[in-house]
Amino acid sequence: MEFSTLVWMHGRKEPQIFDHQVQTPGPAVLINEYLRDIIKYVPDRTHGNAVMLRNGARFYIDLGSHPEYCTPETIEPRQTVLHELIGELIVAECLRKFIADNPRVKAASLIRGLSDMDGNFWSRHLNYSMLLENCSGNQLEQLAMSMNVHNATSRDMLGSGSVRPNGYDNDGNTKYRYSLGERIHCLSEDIGMGTTKNRPMFRYTNEALAAANKYRRIQFTGEDSPVSEWTMEMSVGTYALICEGFAQNKLRVIEPIPLVKASRAACDIAYGASFDIDGRRKYEFRINGDEDTHMYSTNEIQQMYIEDLERVEGISYKDRILDMWRDYANTRANGGRFMHNDTFVKLEYLQKSLARNGFEPREPGEMNIHGAEIDKSFGVVISATEEKANKYSIRDLLNKSPVGKLRNSKFRAYHIPDTEVDGGINSAPEETRAYERGRLIEEGIAKKMDWISYSKEVERMENGKTVLATEKIDLGETPFYGAKQS
Repeated sequence: MEFSTLVWMHGRKEPQIFDHQVQTPGPAVLINEYLRDIIKYVPDRTHGNAVMLRNGARFYIDLGSHPEYCTPETIEPRQTVLHELIGELIVAECLRKFIADNPRVKAASLIRGLSDMDGNFWSRHLNYSMLLENCSGNQLEQLAMSMNVHNATSRDMLGSGSVRPNGYDNDGNTKYRYSLGERIHCLSEDIGMGTTKNRPMFRYTNEALAAANKYRRIQFTGEDSPVSEWTMEMSVGTYALICEGFAQNKLRVIEPIPLVKASRAACDIAYGASFDIDGRRKYEFRINGDEDTHMYSTNEIQQMYIEDLERVEGISYKDRILDMWRDYANTRANGGRFMHNDTFVKLEYLQKSLARNGFEPREPGEMNIHGAEIDKSFGVVISATEEKANKYSIRDLLNKSPVGKLRNSKFRAYHIPDTEVDGGINSAPEETRAYERGRLIEEGIAKKMDWISYSKEVERMENGKTVLATEKIDLGETPFYGAKQS
């Protein structure tokens, strides 16, 4: 998960923006110097500003000097959500300490996700380890199609929503429109091996973060960075179930049309669907290779996935995810707006705010420049002055922020308790390789650590003398211990 940091320095009116637009080290690089005040055990840095943590996660400053946090390996979607919130807490507390300890800093804000000067969003990547036998050759393209069609038809369910420029009026003023998707506007193709150059929805790599001869790493790059824990859990859970359904051969083949440009079809549908607030528009698909094609709404396609995934076996979290999914799909099928996810809560808030200021939209989703400004505040995790950073705890700042207020009100039904998040800062998920990494860090065995190996000092005899040497040890070929491998 990527974060933007906006830092206001004393004597400057405009904030310094530290994200991928800035290619020189700044305050964001210094933020991770405060990790040792937060994490009980932090090993030596392995690659510049990157470090593995006691809870199994990796915290680093990515290209462009923005903070990025990668959760540890997890087994269930809710566990992943918990560690996303832990990462958010860690980065926020680092920033709070940075503000409090640096006299030149007047104030700073931490924002979930990044946006560049062109309005493209860079937020969140979902990674899955799949057995190589289930995603080799032509299988990989079929899996990519299944996941991308789900992405394209689930923007109203899994998007974060954003206010986008939408042409000009007769006087040459910019018009604005609400989009159910956020990051979808910067994607250019369905599948690829890069993350920024060709901007695919779906990325695959032989770098499995496990045994490359046994696993393939599947990375879904086209995800927004949501505030709602319901949306977080659903995005992780639905894609995981689709991977399982594909491996168990339970999914029908849903192909977007026109197939002559299959590499773009899902992206085109996703773009159109992100503006379809009422979910009434239909798109052309072919099912299981039939010669005839049919028109389906995005909700009808989602219902197909639910039906197929009901037949998946051996997955502990299946019923919970499918129950949440059905609740959403039924609400949309009856013309309702689902109020546990980001897109419709944000839309409702924006519409009410603009109505109080006398704005009367002429079409669904119409916005103005004020809506675009309000939109920016939704991802603010903390915003603190120098005085507040010294006066308040990180929990107080989080709960006072737009993100915290939403989780304690609109999104409360699925909110993970703060005590559970706080307690996970120094705890790695059990039954995973992350737990083993955390143990090695805590016991001081690991001198250096990465996802799949660690180094330790050992004594060796050389020329009759005892010398210290560094030995690199592989953690094993599986990312999971005692859990179902898939």
